[in-house]
Amino acid sequence: MAKLTVWLKLRSFPLNSFLVGIFIILAFHLYLTGLAQVPFHPDESTQIFMSADVDYLITNPSALFWKPNASNDIRQSYRELDSPLTRYLIGIGRIIAGLPATPQDWDWSKTWDENASSGALPSDQLLLVSRLSVSFWFPLSLLCLYGIGKTVSGKTMGWSAMIVFAINALILLHTRRAMAESSLVFLSFCRFGVC
Repeated sequence: MAKLTVWLKLRSFPLNSFLVGIFIILAFHLYLTGLAQVPFHPDESTQIFMSADVDYLITNPSALFWKPNASNDIRQSYRELDSPLTRYLIGIGRIIAGLPATPQDWDWSKTWDENASSGALPSDQLLLVSRLSVSFWFPLSLLCLYGIGKTVSGKTMGWSAMIVFAINALILLHTRRAMAESSLVFLSFCRFGVC
């Protein structure tokens, strides 16, 4: 009787869901193995620089308040322009890893060497931790995209959409960086209400 119960439970478990989960785990593993090889983009430095907002949130929250006479403050300008989600995730990752934010923002009017010597170029470890902090959006995006495809046209469409997304060069380049693209992609998929 016990064997029959186990057999019935196994039969009721959808094999497709299991295979989707295995695919997402494998795709995420491959995604993570290439994280350090993605070329650095200076905008990553800006997000890491701005991740110091998490430190301010803990130690001095009033430093984050908008001030009418601080129009030349680069941090306030970035807060007015960008969503805080990416920099907060990077800041949390940095704090867990025990790493400081870059002390300077990337200055596009200076050379690479000048930016590196001013502290705007993150170390390899800080860059990797920052990228890892936003990389968890990738498997969630795969899951959402499968759900969207399945809702639109069935399992075959779900699998097709998920596979094409997982091997897309632009996705593999831009969502691996410590920038807003990974959360933007995931949250765009969530707009369809399938996630």
